[in-house]
Amino acid sequence: MPTDDWGKIQKLFLAAVDLPPVEQRRFLDGACTDDPPLRREIESLLASDRNGEQSIAAAVAGAAQDLLGGDPLIGARLGRWRVVREIGRGGMGTVYLATRDDDDYQQQAAIKLVKEGMDTAQLLDRFRHERQILANLNHPNIARLIDGGSTEQGRPYLVMEYVEGRPIDAWLKEREAGVEDRCRLFLPVCDAVSYAHRNLVVHRDLKPSNILVAPDGLPKLLDFGVAKLLAPDRDPGITAAGSEFRAITPDYASPEQLLGLPATTTSDVYSLGAILYELLTGGKPRRGRSPSSEDRPRVAGADEITRPSDAAPAHLPGTARLRRRLAGDLDTIVLMAMRQEPERRYPSVDEFAADLRRYLAGEPVVARRDSVAYRGGKFVRRHLLGLAMLVLVAFSLLAGTALAVMQARRADAARSVADAQRQAADVARQSAEREHDAANRERDAALRDRIRAESEARLADERLAQMVALANHSLFDIHSQIERLPGATEARRGIVGTTLQYLEELSKTAGDDAPLRQALAAAYLKLGDVQGYPFGPSLGDAAGALESYRRAADLLLPLRRSRPRDPGLLRPWVDLQFRIGLLLGAKGQVDRAVDCLTAALPDAALLGKLCPDDTDAASREAVLFKAIAVALETRDAATAQAWSQRALAAFEALAVRFPKSETLLEQLADAHSRAGVGLNQTGNLRGALTEYRLSAEVRERLASAHPNDVARRRDLMMAYGHVAAVLGDPLVLNLGDSEGARTYYQKAADLAVQNADADRQDLTALYDVAAVMLRLGVVDAPPSGLDRSLETLRKAAETLESLVARSPSDSRYKSQLANAQEFIGERLRTLGRLPEAIASYRQALAGGESALAADPANRSAYAQTTATSSGLVRALAASGERVEALSQARAAIARAEACSAHSPEKVSCARYQAIARLALAAAYRIFALAPSAQPDQCESDWREARAAAERALRDTAANPGSESAAVYAPLLAEARDLIAESAEHLR
Repeated sequence: MPTDDWGKIQKLFLAAVDLPPVEQRRFLDGACTDDPPLRREIESLLASDRNGEQSIAAAVAGAAQDLLGGDPLIGARLGRWRVVREIGRGGMGTVYLATRDDDDYQQQAAIKLVKEGMDTAQLLDRFRHERQILANLNHPNIARLIDGGSTEQGRPYLVMEYVEGRPIDAWLKEREAGVEDRCRLFLPVCDAVSYAHRNLVVHRDLKPSNILVAPDGLPKLLDFGVAKLLAPDRDPGITAAGSEFRAITPDYASPEQLLGLPATTTSDVYSLGAILYELLTGGKPRRGRSPSSEDRPRVAGADEITRPSDAAPAHLPGTARLRRRLAGDLDTIVLMAMRQEPERRYPSVDEFAADLRRYLAGEPVVARRDSVAYRGGKFVRRHLLGLAMLVLVAFSLLAGTALAVMQARRADAARSVADAQRQAADVARQSAEREHDAANRERDAALRDRIRAESEARLADERLAQMVALANHSLFDIHSQIERLPGATEARRGIVGTTLQYLEELSKTAGDDAPLRQALAAAYLKLGDVQGYPFGPSLGDAAGALESYRRAADLLLPLRRSRPRDPGLLRPWVDLQFRIGLLLGAKGQVDRAVDCLTAALPDAALLGKLCPDDTDAASREAVLFKAIAVALETRDAATAQAWSQRALAAFEALAVRFPKSETLLEQLADAHSRAGVGLNQTGNLRGALTEYRLSAEVRERLASAHPNDVARRRDLMMAYGHVAAVLGDPLVLNLGDSEGARTYYQKAADLAVQNADADRQDLTALYDVAAVMLRLGVVDAPPSGLDRSLETLRKAAETLESLVARSPSDSRYKSQLANAQEFIGERLRTLGRLPEAIASYRQALAGGESALAADPANRSAYAQTTATSSGLVRALAASGERVEALSQARAAIARAEACSAHSPEKVSCARYQAIARLALAAAYRIFALAPSAQPDQCESDWREARAAAERALRDTAANPGSESAAVYAPLLAEARDLIAESAEHLR
C-alpha cells in the first residue's frame, strides 16, 4: 500500500473503529467496493485494534517521527512539566516520562497525551473521561493523577504518578515467588479495584500489564482509559456498550464483555480471577490465540476454563507439588470468580478477596461446598498444635485415673493394718484434740480476716460505683438541663471540664473497669461538643474537639470488640464517628470524612435493628446518610444529592413510624433542607425552593414550641437563609428575586443576633451573625443602598477576620471571608473607588486560590475565584492597567477550564468559563473606548472583545435549562450586548 493512501486509510479506520462488527462489515462493503487491498489494510488495522495492539494513529505517528528524525515532544514543556522520553504507547495515547520544570520542587511523572491524528471528538471525550475518573480516585494502590491540561494544539494530557516497576506477572516470576506470596501480592490489587467500585468506577480492562509492582513490592493499578462510571448522569454515553465492545483485552475479558454487553463490577471480578489464574499457573485461562470479534460469542458461551491445578505446566520441576497446592480451595476460588454467569460469581471484589484471606489463614472458604469433614479438616490444620496438647492432656488424665484406681486398691489392702493400729491411735487422741482446738482458733481468725477483706472490697466497689454515678449525674443530668439555655457555654465548659478531671483522676486507680471507661468516653464526647461541634453551641475549637472525640473512640474500641452487639456501646460509637466525620469535612478533608461516615453505616444499621422502638437508635443510619451528603456537596453535587434523597426517604418513613417525635421532626426538616441543597446545585431552583420552604415551616413550628431553645432558633435561622439564597443570593444559583432574598435574610439575621447576644462566648453564634450579615450585604442593592450594603459587608468581614485568627484551620471562616472581600470590592467598584476595590479583590482572590490549592475539586472556590477575577479585571481595565488586566483575565479563563478536570459539575464549569471570557471582553471594550486609544489598537480591541463575547455566548447558551434560565439571563444579555456594540464600532 503506497504511503500516499495513509490519509484515506486513517479516515476510514477512524470512521469504522467504534462500530459494532456487523456494522463495520457493512460500512467497508460500501466504502471499499472497488479497492480490495484498501479493505484488507483497514480490516488488518481493526483486528489489531481489537486485540489491544497499536492503532492506525500509532502507525502514522511512528512513520512521521521516522521521517522527521524523532519525536518533537521530547524536550518540550507541557505546563509545569518537561518531557524527557517516551515510555509507552496505547491505542489512544502515548506515555512520556517527564520532570517538573519549575523551582518549587523536583518530581518525576508520567504524562499521557492523546496521539496526533487520534484527536477526534469522541476520543478526546474518552480521554477527558479518564482524567476525570482518576481525579476522583485516591488510593495507595492506584497510580494517582497529579496534574492535567492541554497542549497549544488543543490535545489534552494528564500527568500521573510515575511507577517505576514491573508488571505483576513478571515481578513474581523473576522472584520465583510461592503460591501464598502470589496471593498476598494480589490482595492489594483487589483492594484497589474494590475502592474504585465504591467510587462507582468499573475498570473494564484489568490485566497484568496494567498492574505494576514497584521495587518495594507495592502494586499499582494503571490505565483507566476505558473505565466506566456506574452513575449514568456522570457517564453520559462516553462508555456505551458499542465502544466497550472493542476496548477490551479478550484474554481477561468476561463473557458478557466478549458479547458486547455492558460491564459491571462482576465483570472486573471475572478479570481479576483470570489474572490470579495466570499468576498461579503461568498460563492464560483461555488457551490459544485471542479470539477475533467473530469468535467472541462462541468463546463467551463455552465453558473452556481448565482448573488451575490441571493447568500448571507438567514439564517444569516442582509441578506436582504446585498442583497439590492449587487443588481444592484455590481451584474453587478462581473458578467461582470466573463463572460464566455473572450472578454465580462472587458478588463483589471484597468477597473474592475475603475468600483468599480465608485460604491464607487456613479457614474454610465460602466458595467451597460446606461439609463437616471439610470444616473439621480446616479446623485440625489451623489448630494442630492445640489439638496435640489436648490429646496429651487427655492421655495425662487417663494415666492419672489409672494411677488413682491403683492407689485405691492399695488403700484397701492397708485398711486392715489401720484397724489394727486404731487402739494405739486412741491413746494419742487427747493430745490430737488439743491440737485440733488450736487449729480451729486459727481457722476462725483467718475466716474473720477474709470476711473483713471481702467487706472492704465491696465497700470499694460501691464507692467506685457511687463516684461514677456522681460523674454521670454531673455530666449528663445537669449538663443536659442547661446545654440549650442562652449564655450557658461557659457553664457547660466548667461542668464538663471539672467532671473530666474528676474521671481522669478516678481512672488512674480503676484499671480496665468497663463502666468507668464508658463514663470517661461520654465525658470526652460532651467536651468535644462544647469545644467545637459545628452544628450546635460551641467554643469553635475544632482541633480540640477532634482530639476529644478520638480519645473517646480509643476508650470505647476495646469494649466494642468484646461486646459488638451491645446497644449501649454502639450508640456512642456511631455518634463519635458522625462527629469526627463532620469535623473532617469542615476542615476540607472530604475523602477522610466520607470514609469515616460510611464505615459507621453498618454499626448504625445494626443499632436500629437491635432497638427498633427507639427513635434515636432507629434514625442513626439516616443521620449518617445526611452527613455524607453534607461532606460531598462541594466536591460532587450529583452524588451528594443521591445521599440527600436517601436520607429524606428514610426520615419520611421514620416520621410515619414515630409521629409524636419532635426529634424526628427536626431531622425531617433538615432532610428537606439537604435535598434542597442538592437540587439547587444541580440547577433545579424551583424544586430547591419548595424543599427549603417545607423545612422552614417545620422549623417555625418547633421554635414556637420552644422559644428559649437556642439550637432550634439556629435551625430556623438556617432555614430562612436557604430560602433567601435560592430567591436572590448572587453567590449561588438563584431566581433573581432580590427583595425576597433581603426579607428572608433579615429574618435570619435577627435570629442570629439574638443567639449571639445570649452567649458572647459561643463562636458558632458569632460565625452565624457574620455569615448572615455577609449574605444580606451581597444581595443586589439599589444605588441608594450601596453605602449601607458596604457597611454591612465590612462588619461581616471584621467578624470573620477575628474568627480566622482564632481558628486558622477552619475552612468555613476563610471561604466566607473571601466572599466578603469580593463583594466589598464590587461595592467599591460600583461607587468608583477603584484603588480600594482592586485591593479588596486581591485579598479575596488570594483566599480563593488558597482554598483551591487545598482542595482542587472545591466547586465553591471555583465560583468565588471566577467572580472575584471578573471584578478585578474590570477594575484594572478601568484604571488603565492594560497588561495586568489581560493577564488576570487569561488566568481566570485557565482556572475555569481547569475546573472541568477536577469537578463533575460540567454545567457550572462552563458557566465559570463564560463569566471569565465576558470579563476579558469587557476589558477590551474599556480599552477600545478609552479617549487615548489609537485607531488601529481600537479596531483590534473591538475584534478581541467580539471574539471573547461570542465564545462566552456559546458556553452560556449551550448549558442553561428551564430551571436556571434566570441565572443565565444576565450572562446572555451581556454577551449579546457586547457582540452588538463591537459589530457597530467595527462597521
